Amino acid sequence: MFDEELVTSWKIHVAVCHIVPFVLHNKSSLGNYAEQCGEAIHHKFKKTWSNYKRSVGHDNYDKNLKYAVVHFSSMNK
Repeated sequence: MFDEELVTSWKIHVAVCHIVPFVLHNKSSLGNYAEQCGEAIHHKFKKTWSNYKRSVGHDNYDKNLKYAVVHFSSMNK
């Protein structure tokens, strides 16, 4: 990739030889795959879920989960 012979760290190797090709291949940033994004959404969703929450064995658990997801999605476009 470089015209010069360079000594690089493993972090540079990973970035150049693995991350860049991955991003180019998927035509997407790493933000779509980052754990932090998922955790941030989960944290925001907890506030909505607290209004609908039922225990896992409750008869309305699945319906309330669906309502919570729909409500959250409609408020966070």
